[in-house]
Amino acid sequence: MKPAYVRISVRDFEEVEPEDDGMTLLKGASLRFERPQISKLLRSILPPLEWVPKYQKSWLVSDIIAGLTVSVLLIPQSMAYSFLAGLPPIYGLYTSTVPLIVYAFFASSTALNVGPVATTAIVLGSIIKQFASTEEELVALSFTMAFLTGAVMCLMGFFRLGFLVNFMSRPVMAGFTSAAAFIIGASQLKDLAGLKMENSELCYVNVYRALLSLPSTNFFTFGISVFCVCVLMGVRQVKRIPKWFPVQLLLVAALVAFSYFADLKQYGIQILGPIPAGLPAFSVPNLSQFPALFRSSLILALVSYMGSISLAKIFATKRKQLVDPNQELVALGMSCFMGSFFSGHVISGSFTRTVINHQMGAKTPFANVVTAVFILLALVCLTSLFEFLPKCVLAAMIVSAIKSLVETEEAKFLWQVRRMDFLQMALSFGSTLFFGIQQGLLISVAGSMLLVIYNSVNPPIDQLGRLPNTTIYKNMKRFPQAIVDSTIEVIRMGGDLYFANVGKLATRLREHLHHPHIKAVILDASPLTSIDTTALREVADIFEEYNQQGVSLCFAACSGPVRDAFVRSHLADRLGPRVFFLSVHDAVQSVESDTESAQVDESIQEEEKHKPEISGSQS
Repeated sequence: MKPAYVRISVRDFEEVEPEDDGMTLLKGASLRFERPQISKLLRSILPPLEWVPKYQKSWLVSDIIAGLTVSVLLIPQSMAYSFLAGLPPIYGLYTSTVPLIVYAFFASSTALNVGPVATTAIVLGSIIKQFASTEEELVALSFTMAFLTGAVMCLMGFFRLGFLVNFMSRPVMAGFTSAAAFIIGASQLKDLAGLKMENSELCYVNVYRALLSLPSTNFFTFGISVFCVCVLMGVRQVKRIPKWFPVQLLLVAALVAFSYFADLKQYGIQILGPIPAGLPAFSVPNLSQFPALFRSSLILALVSYMGSISLAKIFATKRKQLVDPNQELVALGMSCFMGSFFSGHVISGSFTRTVINHQMGAKTPFANVVTAVFILLALVCLTSLFEFLPKCVLAAMIVSAIKSLVETEEAKFLWQVRRMDFLQMALSFGSTLFFGIQQGLLISVAGSMLLVIYNSVNPPIDQLGRLPNTTIYKNMKRFPQAIVDSTIEVIRMGGDLYFANVGKLATRLREHLHHPHIKAVILDASPLTSIDTTALREVADIFEEYNQQGVSLCFAACSGPVRDAFVRSHLADRLGPRVFFLSVHDAVQSVESDTESAQVDESIQEEEKHKPEISGSQS
């Protein structure tokens, strides 16, 4: 069946030959809409249209097993991370329902598992605690933040703005998460030891207050916390125990039973108390504080997306699949946006749960749906069992998980490979640790942008020399054996040539005019991908200065866009044909040939000048 076209009626266009389908086209009106293109567009917006028709029965078993295994881990983790954000633990379970189902409809990644995670929880908590004082206000603001963050990510994905996240480089994110680990740990000191203190978003303030509050330590609470941390971290050291083993859920079940029969509340140990049973209710987020929260929603969107897309790319590589970064923005955005109407807060990709999802053989995002369905069943049937869970158990779970956030190996790698990247990580770590989550992240991103601007404005300009017995020209600093002609200077500039950095190149080129032995300067333009009008005018001025001094200026190996810019500006005609060459060696040979020709012409002129004198003496 041939694709259907939408005919366009246009007057005053030239008719061209009909195509095979018998449809006459008009020159200038060649726009056609094809069904295959519409289908491809729909599949890109709703990836299930791509994998559902190919779904196999064997995949269903794998997705169900993976989804159920992940849900067993997610139940205690979601409660703990909601507790970390300053919210009642039940909202962690609510966040693990509708957002996961929505994500499955829009995700391009087949392995990523999403839900509440530590980094988004600590950022969310630091934001909403600035604008709310009561638990009810915190809960309401968490819905608002999910709504705004989801809307921001959806808009970024729709307008293909995923590249903006590149300003949060890997070193910046590593420094941020490492500092967040210390902030998270300090924020749990109160619940770990049963201290009577007020928490702050600053790490050192919490440590100071904890030291002052040591006399109020509840040793029963502290003992349970130490026991839980030792169990959780000790199990990880036993290699024979698989990663999917639900040690957290078993620990929660054991402590719930112990708390119920031993009546731990009488010893001053705080427990969760009654937890409402049932499905999350529908409600519309309150947007009255939209202006104050909008900037914070941008920060939270960046943190959520960075944590997700990096994981999605890693596991896509392992599965030999492709991930669409902008589609992942839409998927996460829609998950947070829709979840805000069902008592959910912001989600992100979880490394631990994604690893287990992958190891258990999940084939499609349907595994997220299975996880959400199991959480919904738990909300209906199991919430009453968590009433007697000590709060210190959730704090111990959070503390035992922060070790994975500290990027010590990344710091060593950056120090060995590139010190500038290490300084980015150090700036991110220090600013986040001492100024707080939001301010630290803003300082880190600003530092990254300044570094990008600095590198762009100060591109490297290297002197090149020819390797012996070759036509290859390399950096003299890296290849000292390269041969250099003292009369011909060959240089190379990295990056694009535009208004902000053309001054550095112009200064370097004008320096050569002060060296009388230099007869030509050749610019290896192969690294240049573009040149703007300011740079073109500067090049034209320098070319005139070179002509006045009798020095040649040549361009070698220009890329297509650079050549096009010279042609469109008519500067190529003005400079002449013997200025542009396909390679550096061609330019050098041309300059040498012109130099030899000039020397021959000078010798001929010298001979002509002396001929009359010679003939006169003979007579």
